[in-house]
Amino acid sequence: MKQLPWICIFTIAVFAVASPKELAAQGDGVAVIQQKLNTQFRVATLNSDHTDIATAGDAVQVLKPGMVMYAVANPQPAGNMYESGKIELEEKKSGHGFLGVHGGGSGKGEKIARHSVAPEDKCWVTGIQVDKDGMVFVLYSEPVNGTRYYGSLKVPYPIRGSVPPVSVAMAAIGDVLAVAGTGAAAPPVVAAEPVAAPQTEAPTAEAAPADPAKDGEAKADGETKAEAVSIDEPEADVIAALGQPLKIRKVGAREIYTYKSEKVTFVNGKVSKVE
Repeated sequence: MKQLPWICIFTIAVFAVASPKELAAQGDGVAVIQQKLNTQFRVATLNSDHTDIATAGDAVQVLKPGMVMYAVANPQPAGNMYESGKIELEEKKSGHGFLGVHGGGSGKGEKIARHSVAPEDKCWVTGIQVDKDGMVFVLYSEPVNGTRYYGSLKVPYPIRGSVPPVSVAMAAIGDVLAVAGTGAAAPPVVAAEPVAAPQTEAPTAEAAPADPAKDGEAKADGETKAEAVSIDEPEADVIAALGQPLKIRKVGAREIYTYKSEKVTFVNGKVSKVE
């Protein structure tokens, strides 16, 4: 009978949800950060042997170089650590505890197929775990020559041994991970071409020439109104209207959400400025 690599341990370790008592034992901050990350990143599900994506969630991009992944045939994901602005592979800490109790491969010089993640590569989040010393993501690559690769990425808290406020934790994640888009996208909607009404008679007066400057201002104003965000609008309403931001940055008491064409600043969970 063919042995299934790491399936049981991976399933239990990555997707097991800690009980409220366990989370409380680690401090309320851990539970809050876990909840926020679960909201921020929609986790993909895997097929029965965990070698492929069954249901796509949010695709992300790793914003810093250095992330390494192992082929899914390997019993443990490559363990990566993000610290001091750099990602480094930690061979002795593969999986960062997700698969720590699994025996793994033979460890006798076997060559592990690896893949280095480029900033433009799209990855899938398949697991998120918040601990009292940092946050760990399990990421799967898109197929590379028919093979998927996977690895874990740990982002320690800015101050070792201290669970930070959720805004500080999210800023730390935003420095290295950004949502690239959602998987399983619906087919693009093709709008029907507008049908001009038939012109039955010639105009009696010559139309005034269009003013390009005013036309541009009107178009820009229309686009702004279409994506309007009101001052004092709650954070949840902004996310519902504009979606998840590409990046979240913490500056003092402010949280700055960066979108493709605008920045929204929050103070105490409400919009204070739109750029």
